Amino acid sequence: MRSSIIDIVKGISIIMIVNVHLLSGQFFSIGCTYHVIAFFFTAGIVQGMRKKWEDNTISSFIKDKLTRLGYPFLTLSVCYMLMHMILNCIRGETIVNEVITGSIIKTLTLQGIGTLWFLPVLFFGELIFFSVKRKKINDHLILLTGFLAVLTSSYLNNRGFDLLQISCKSQCLFSSIKILSTILLSSLIASTIIYLGFHLHQKLPNMFSEDVIRTKKEWIYMILICIFSFVIDYYFIEFYHGDLHKLDIGDPFVYIICSLTGIAFVFSFSFIIKKLFKNISRLLIYFGENSLIIMTTHTEYYINSIVYVLISYCLAFWNISAVPKNISAISIILIMIIEIGVIYIIKHTCLKYIYIPAPKR
Repeated sequence: MRSSIIDIVKGISIIMIVNVHLLSGQFFSIGCTYHVIAFFFTAGIVQGMRKKWEDNTISSFIKDKLTRLGYPFLTLSVCYMLMHMILNCIRGETIVNEVITGSIIKTLTLQGIGTLWFLPVLFFGELIFFSVKRKKINDHLILLTGFLAVLTSSYLNNRGFDLLQISCKSQCLFSSIKILSTILLSSLIASTIIYLGFHLHQKLPNMFSEDVIRTKKEWIYMILICIFSFVIDYYFIEFYHGDLHKLDIGDPFVYIICSLTGIAFVFSFSFIIKKLFKNISRLLIYFGENSLIIMTTHTEYYINSIVYVLISYCLAFWNISAVPKNISAISIILIMIIEIGVIYIIKHTCLKYIYIPAPKR
């Protein structure tokens, strides 16, 4: 059973992923603090909602996740490479160029092409979480491991990788170590966030029901959480730096604070939207349900770039000057409108089998 609150959170988060990738710059600055982390957090909540998750074996869990995450990772990677091969043919260039070879390497090493990096990290993060819960490892040890993963990531980004490159005798060895450490540490951080989502659901199982805010007191609490988390996030955003894709983490304590307050903000804000704005809620739920399609099409298939060029051309044609913030706001709206069409086409044609396997006959 789907939770509308979870889908609204995912809907807001996927818009923030689009926001972070805008060529004109971000419109909403604190969106980068939760745009990816929120997906890990909701994955933990979903695991908590599945009452019989403990009955799964590791092998069945892996099989299920390979279908849900591994399958689209491979099919979408192949589609991206085929698209570029076709473009190379049209331009009269070599079919297999640096873009294709680089994409093959990124796919085979699980780095992922563009936003596809998210799928292997989510897969390994959920696998680590599931294995840890099956072994009944102490909760404090899980949190400590996640904290150490953030510290290690920050150190490697700020100094460790440079020292490692100097000490490695071959560039190939350095690249291999960097790729492995990036995937491992990103997955450990993801698994900790997944655990936090799972733990929250275990403590407050009714929190994600359809009508969680019932009394005036609960309304006040939710609004205060939303305001407080936004203010804290807004204050620390100047010092925040975090990109799990490249393991590019700045101050570890600022990263943790912003991640937690970012999650608190997007969830409390989602509850408020769900209660007050029905039509916006429906749209965000739709985006949340189809977040994987939006995530894997808005940059790799040039929707982001096309919208930016179109807006820039129109502004130049009509001799209108606009600040980057306004261009970013218009870009987000146009990209999401285009994505509605993309979602419709994919879900109502054979293209849907790029994301899910064809049913067995």
